[in-house]
Amino acid sequence: MITVERVKLGEIPQVKKVLSRTWKDTYGSFYSDEAIRKITSSWHSPKVLTAQAKDPKFYFAVAKDKKRNIVGLITVRKLSKDAAFMGRLYVDPSYQRKGIGMHLLKSALRHFSGIKTMKLECEKQNNKACAFYLKQGFKVVGEKGETVEGVTMKTVVMEKKFGRHKPQYNRGC
Repeated sequence: MITVERVKLGEIPQVKKVLSRTWKDTYGSFYSDEAIRKITSSWHSPKVLTAQAKDPKFYFAVAKDKKRNIVGLITVRKLSKDAAFMGRLYVDPSYQRKGIGMHLLKSALRHFSGIKTMKLECEKQNNKACAFYLKQGFKVVGEKGETVEGVTMKTVVMEKKFGRHKPQYNRGC
């Protein structure tokens, strides 16, 4: 059984380990170990993760298995009354394809129940994630490049619009 709850500050080191394993698995085929280390040192530093966990505009949640190990995480930042931006949705490689990503996404949408638009950026070569988001009803609305620590990443910009009612999902996972 998987549970989703807000991250606790004492869990940041475990979150960082999950991010490191997931990034190596996800991006290791098209980024060097050094590039992954540089990017994750910047984006996933304990200081950055702690600040996001404390920020009331962020929903930072973790998925835990029955032994209470963190197996996935999501961060979503409220942009306005009507919009939010998902910065991270990662599931440990050994727990992928078990509905955990969908569970995390649903928890964030429940948290921000009044939003009309959810936005995200996905690394263009990350075919698994792009397919997951498309299956959940996100649409590609653009592309961009971003250089982090000397590494240029190409991303697709995606968004999902919600009607006047509660957010609905494609039920595909």
